[in-house]
Amino acid sequence: MEKDKEQLFYDALCEIADHVGDSLEKPISLSFLCLTHGISNDQKGKLFIGFNQVLNNNSYDDLVLEQFIEKAHKIAPQTTEFDKKVFVAFIKAFSINLIPELYPFSQTL
Repeated sequence: MEKDKEQLFYDALCEIADHVGDSLEKPISLSFLCLTHGISNDQKGKLFIGFNQVLNNNSYDDLVLEQFIEKAHKIAPQTTEFDKKVFVAFIKAFSINLIPELYPFSQTL
């Protein structure tokens, strides 16, 4: 019964996200993106720290997508299966929801 209820919650979130136009090109929610790609809440927090480290250790002109991909691979091994579009979506979602300093870079992707 509980598993069935969880599935209904997940399906409802998917339907709502679809209705408001959620996509990899325009992610609506970082948490929903994590949920749909198997990223745990703990990994989400570690990605937040890792992406901030990439920002702090590099000048804006030196930022490249591969730096964020490499950091994600170290934090969440399942990301090795992700397409580059998914990484771009994560950068956009983090920039909108948690790391506004990342927003200008996200707009170049």
